Amino acid sequence: MNRSAFGPAKKEIPVPGLSPDAWKLLFLSIRGMVFLVMVVVFSQEARADPSPQKNGSGKLLHSDKELLHRLKDLSRKDLSFATGRADLTSRDRRILRDDAVLLRRYPKVEILLIGHSDERGNQDYNFRLGLDRGRSARRFLLGIGIAPGRIHVVSFGKRAIPGRLLCARHQESCWRHHRIVHIVGYLPDEKVAFRSPAPPQPVPPRPARVVTVEGEKRRKGTYLLLPAGKVEVENVFLYLHDTSTQVASQNFSLFPILPSSTGVKIQRVDEDYYVEMIAVFLGVTDKLELEADVPYVYRTQTAVTSPVTASGGTGAPTLTNQFGRGLGDIDYGAHYQFNSSPFLGVLWMGNIIAKSTTGTNPFTLPVNSATGLLNDLPTGTGFWSLEPGLSLFFPITPVVFYANLNYIYNFSRNFGGALGNISPGNATDLNFGGWFSFSQKTIFTVGYDQMTIWPPSENGVQVPLTRVLQLGSVLFGGTYNVSPKFFFMVNLAAGVTPDAPNVAISLRFPLFF
Repeated sequence: MNRSAFGPAKKEIPVPGLSPDAWKLLFLSIRGMVFLVMVVVFSQEARADPSPQKNGSGKLLHSDKELLHRLKDLSRKDLSFATGRADLTSRDRRILRDDAVLLRRYPKVEILLIGHSDERGNQDYNFRLGLDRGRSARRFLLGIGIAPGRIHVVSFGKRAIPGRLLCARHQESCWRHHRIVHIVGYLPDEKVAFRSPAPPQPVPPRPARVVTVEGEKRRKGTYLLLPAGKVEVENVFLYLHDTSTQVASQNFSLFPILPSSTGVKIQRVDEDYYVEMIAVFLGVTDKLELEADVPYVYRTQTAVTSPVTASGGTGAPTLTNQFGRGLGDIDYGAHYQFNSSPFLGVLWMGNIIAKSTTGTNPFTLPVNSATGLLNDLPTGTGFWSLEPGLSLFFPITPVVFYANLNYIYNFSRNFGGALGNISPGNATDLNFGGWFSFSQKTIFTVGYDQMTIWPPSENGVQVPLTRVLQLGSVLFGGTYNVSPKFFFMVNLAAGVTPDAPNVAISLRFPLFF
């Protein structure tokens, strides 16, 4: 079974709905929501308190009816923006100039700029866009002389603004009312406005493999691997169906010796693999992760063969059913992330995978004397292999593009006797695609994988009737995060070249974290 049918050589890492920076924005926005609620509480209490306060007492004059009326005026005109844009229009600048007149007249009044967006796009994108819009308004106010300490910016993304009813229809005439910066003026009287502040709620932990933790002694940045000291155990089920005769021959699935040395002609081969695998991951450091994959393989194969006659023709075809089950070849791997902040916009990771020979060896299995084929199918290849690779991840909200390039070196092995030294042939594997996150719980992937396998050789000579194999597959997948520590990941590979498996499906979910 070749690894390329299931995407990258290492396990696929789901990308969460929000990037590390977006989680910071989410925390700021939650804090801003609490801040806005306190402002609303203050404004209600200000209206209900008609008693004047004396100058020099450290409190502002809430009884100033003109001021209260002008504060309401600030909230009546929102700044409007085009789709996906954060630049101010001439109308926006005119509104901000009018607001600046009030801010200059009342030096103790402060202003809250609440960035908002329409419902399209994921949370990460909308939080950033809302923040950019609020910052654009803040820069303009700073440019016309308003002190920076009096201007505050929060982003609600596409979340509802408390006390602000917006259109709910799913069309452009409604969306334009959401692409705004809502302005709130208030008096920073801590005794009134902040008398009963609601405690900020902690941000929930990230539900996927990308981990970002802030703190003096904890790591910062974007990490694709497990934190140091963490262990994760995942269950992976793989199914593969293949009808490629040439691949079956060159992978030694049919014969104890090479097919060119037998008196049998292969007419058709149908293979099915069912693999149950336990994958274990250990975070050694924040940038280094170790991996071990232990597979149990059950496979079936139906071969239609014909004996070769003395004249070179073929006899009557024979249908042979073969089975095999048992421990497969265990993989050991290491992954190292070179940078936690994008370099040239890209996160880089190095990978190395070593495949053992713990599965049954096709060259040691008994042969059926009647058919000349193996009695049982092997669960391993019989050869050690080493697979170095390089992965890159290029995030552009709401998409993360990825690419993996791997070289698979299969070590030759001397089996003695008539076989001698056999080299199964090396391979290259290139796959690329993108992860699309449209919510915090769902991720969709699409990509392409191309593996090239060079022909095997026997005692340094290429085996006759073998050739370079091209295995191309289109990749589709999806991840659903049920909770912060549990997810389902489904991947589908459909072969698009004659040598590629017809279809391969994998299902992955964690058992322990």
